[in-house]
Amino acid sequence: MLPEIPRELALHPGPVASVYLEVSRDRGGAPHEVRLRWQALATQLSEQGADDKTVDAAGVVATEVRSQPGAAGRAIFAADGRVLHDIDLPKPPRRELARWATLPH
Repeated sequence: MLPEIPRELALHPGPVASVYLEVSRDRGGAPHEVRLRWQALATQLSEQGADDKTVDAAGVVATEVRSQPGAAGRAIFAADGRVLHDIDLPKPPRRELARWATLPH
């Protein structure tokens, strides 16, 4: 079963930043690794035209340490300088992704 898409995200006219990131915390250097992965994705969003406030808002969520131990992922959707929706994923995404586009990915 797919999670329900929040109305605000579904109706947003775009563009929207969509980020899929591994946030596993099962290694000693995991927090540092998550920050490095986020920085690479943030650069991609900026290069695609995302505004700094939106990238910064997504970054706060992306690097936030949550209580979920072990292998994990996160999906983040942001626009207009704020996070519209974020989801904890039960495992890391197959590939990390940062996309700035009219529709969420």
